Amino acid sequence: MFAKANIKPYEWMYFALLLVLGLAQMISKFVSATGGFASRYGAFLAIGLVFIAFLGNRYNKAFLYRWVWLVSFWLLTLLVTASLVFSTYLLAMRGEEAGIYAGALFVMPFLFVPGLWQLYQYVWKRRALWQKGIEQAKQ
Repeated sequence: MFAKANIKPYEWMYFALLLVLGLAQMISKFVSATGGFASRYGAFLAIGLVFIAFLGNRYNKAFLYRWVWLVSFWLLTLLVTASLVFSTYLLAMRGEEAGIYAGALFVMPFLFVPGLWQLYQYVWKRRALWQKGIEQAKQ
């Protein structure tokens, strides 16, 4: 199945890295017994959305509706931006006290940029794909 999409090894490594980081976040939240649903599982949901969009982009298939992916793209973009702003605030106001946490918050969004790029291509660069999906649904 995946051989047909010609997924390159570095793309597999990218998604594996995201999964490991999401798993580390989830384990950290379980061990410390903190955070709600979004804090524990949010990383996996975001990674899952990006991976499905990646596969849809590669297989040239429309999954769900375009508006779902538009909302996902803008929500993830907003979260990445908020993370950058908050980490900058922590570094500026708290300095060494914030240390590793602010640094992690600053680096994590940059790891998510390639996934957002795939989501962007899936939603905006493949308009014919979504039009084809609408026409098939009408039949």
